[in-house]
Amino acid sequence: MFKKLYFVILIIFLSISSFSCKSLRISKEEKSFTSIPYLIEENVKFNDLEDPSKPYKYIFLRLYNPVYSNPLYIANILKGGIRLTDVSDFELSHVSINLELNDGFYGLTLAGNSQFVKEYCSDVNSNRYMSKCNPANSEQITFALKVTEEEYENVREFIQFYTKYPKLSYFALENFKIAVYSLKRKFFTKKEKQAFGYNDYPKVKKNKDDSVESDFVCSTFITYILINTIPRINEWFNEHKINYKYINVTDIPSIPGVTPLFYSTWDNYEFAAKLFTEVNPEFKDYLKN
Repeated sequence: MFKKLYFVILIIFLSISSFSCKSLRISKEEKSFTSIPYLIEENVKFNDLEDPSKPYKYIFLRLYNPVYSNPLYIANILKGGIRLTDVSDFELSHVSINLELNDGFYGLTLAGNSQFVKEYCSDVNSNRYMSKCNPANSEQITFALKVTEEEYENVREFIQFYTKYPKLSYFALENFKIAVYSLKRKFFTKKEKQAFGYNDYPKVKKNKDDSVESDFVCSTFITYILINTIPRINEWFNEHKINYKYINVTDIPSIPGVTPLFYSTWDNYEFAAKLFTEVNPEFKDYLKN
């Protein structure tokens, strides 16, 4: 009964907030992004690993600013709430992960029984969540994280495990908890304490344990994967006393080592990815023909 009440309150709050945010830009610093089909980073620089002599690979995160055909669609309402309470320079509301740059990143959404599935910018009808969006107006930024081969394989195993884990679910009520925390962070916290890594979170003993979690929203799930597969990220979260269960999508670009590669509208994703690998040949092996 109380869970249903909380969910109704959340929807009312986010419904109001969704109509108070009209901009569809990825970055608040830019005058206009929607008129640009793609932007490519030409000199990508990553922080060195703890042992630069170790063989390394990359994993990829794709963050979205979806534009929905129906403003009353539930995901659009949640998007409005994120933007109302956001303290970053990014206007993003969903995140997915992949081991390559080919279209088809794994994301967790309210998309039916199989909720952790591939999301295609080039074929939105292949996924229930993506099908609600306009690919010509929706935007994405692809980021990379430099990892050791062992960490890369750990991420692969995590993805493979959860694509088949029947108890995994998008737990919508988590958005209420994050929304309440985000309101406090933006409107009732000193400016110097709002930035990711400096703000105070509800206490957490450790961000990593041996139990298998099953209830997430997209941002907490991707963060959960990273802190359980990449030790230095886990250490950084524990050092800064960050509770991953309160991570917003817009916090993810601020995780140490997460580096932007390229921006595009959804219908230009494949072209932008190909152009990026031509400008940055090191990534060509991650884009299969």
